[in-house]
Amino acid sequence: MIVSRMRKVKGRFNFRFSRFRLCESEDGKSIIGKGDLKIVGMNPYNAESLDFFVGERQCKTVIENIKSTKWGCRCTVRLTMGKEEIFTLPIHNVLKVRFVDREEGTTQAGVMFDGRLPFYVAKRTRYIKDEKTGTVAFFRQNAGKGTTFTVRHENVTDSPVKQSKLFVAWLLSKSAFWIDPALVYEKNCHHYEESGRVLYEALIDRGCRKVNFVLDKETARGIDIEKRYRKGIVYQHSLRHYLLFFRCKRFLGTESMAHALELRCQNIFVQRKLKKKDNRFVFLQHGVMYMVSLDSPQRSSFKREALKGDYYVVASSELEARHFIDSAGFKREEIIVSGLPKFDRSFLNQGADRILVMPTWRMWEFNEMRYNPQGTAYVKMIERIVDAIPDELKDRVIVANHPLFNRELFKASVDGSCASYDELLRDVSLLITDYSSIAYDAFYRGANVVFYWEEMEECMEHYGGDTRLMLSEDLAFGLCCYCQEDLRKAVGSLYGSPQKRLYRQRFGRIVEHHDGKNTERLIAELRRLDIIC
Repeated sequence: MIVSRMRKVKGRFNFRFSRFRLCESEDGKSIIGKGDLKIVGMNPYNAESLDFFVGERQCKTVIENIKSTKWGCRCTVRLTMGKEEIFTLPIHNVLKVRFVDREEGTTQAGVMFDGRLPFYVAKRTRYIKDEKTGTVAFFRQNAGKGTTFTVRHENVTDSPVKQSKLFVAWLLSKSAFWIDPALVYEKNCHHYEESGRVLYEALIDRGCRKVNFVLDKETARGIDIEKRYRKGIVYQHSLRHYLLFFRCKRFLGTESMAHALELRCQNIFVQRKLKKKDNRFVFLQHGVMYMVSLDSPQRSSFKREALKGDYYVVASSELEARHFIDSAGFKREEIIVSGLPKFDRSFLNQGADRILVMPTWRMWEFNEMRYNPQGTAYVKMIERIVDAIPDELKDRVIVANHPLFNRELFKASVDGSCASYDELLRDVSLLITDYSSIAYDAFYRGANVVFYWEEMEECMEHYGGDTRLMLSEDLAFGLCCYCQEDLRKAVGSLYGSPQKRLYRQRFGRIVEHHDGKNTERLIAELRRLDIIC
């Protein structure tokens, strides 16, 4: 089909599924989505030429039983996709329909998951699972009542037992009025090393009650902490965790509120809780976010308009605060410029001599990284980086895959020698990255940084919209390289050398505080805002 003109339809045509379901083909090589489609404003003839796309990939489409109605037409739609193909798709893929309209040319529109549903109820089809990677795929109703095809790792809360436990906890929360916790957590509740830990322990030391840290049981058992801190740890996915989540109105985390229970949890009670207007959330940040611009479509979860309740951001400078104001729609009074608490405990071991290669993750390669990592542009770029490092320094190189791709892959990539990136950075003299906030962590400790921006334009395109890199060459606190030869020279120039004064000055514009009192300043603000005692 030749596309003469594209536009998003608003009101002229309306596509609504009913009884939409998902199954596997008999040979197990394909998955099939099938449902009844009601189309307002379209005649049966035009319905024959509908093309369906999951994200940017076209589905094999069969349209049957087309019937005319007084408001349009009705038909049965059968969508087929290869099973191997779907597990390399991005995480979220909106279902769209394209067709030819005499007035508008070639046009596209979204498809409602179920036209009978009045609001978002977290409805979905069955899960199709890839046993090799533990990845599941399913169609679901998104927040806009449209249809999204989601491909993600299998969640603990996907099981019927956990769904039942969530329901029980939700019921109990309705009468447990005496429970009023403040929940602290880090990424996926699988980490105890960043600003969440530092803040939590500082609050316990100051006698703050009703403060709990959510952590998965495996990680909790492996950490060495004092008894007074361990008392407040709540095991993830326990009944107590779920109950505290539903009762909680004060969340303090290095990631979005969804991480306080489980990211992308498909449960109606959880979804409603996350959207309640009486929530108070303090975003501690996992790292300084003055890197990829917040106006990127891929970073919509950071936009103020998408967030309910009271929302506060912990920033490292007025420059970073301005970024949240200009690009994400925050008000100045919603930003706490105290510095990140984790920097209060950051240090570099004497004699640190490692070269760490760790680019940021790429959300568009999230599933492909799980399914076939060697075929991704991410891994190929890392290989080029390592090749460019002088041979005499290769024995000091550590390659660490970003932990957001796969927690176990991150551990394996550093040979299990480090439980966390915080421990890893303590021995790093030189960091090579692209757009990762880990650059700020490394430089703060005293390491040099090289930015490898060979694929910058392509990556910004993947982020979408008007996404730009906030850290320009004039503000970068390290050498910027665009090819292997430049990288080879940069490594030779910066490895083993003290940080340049120019780079320290640039860094100081983005990270203002270096006095070890970030946590103290933050707690003072949290008390002023009446978020903690």
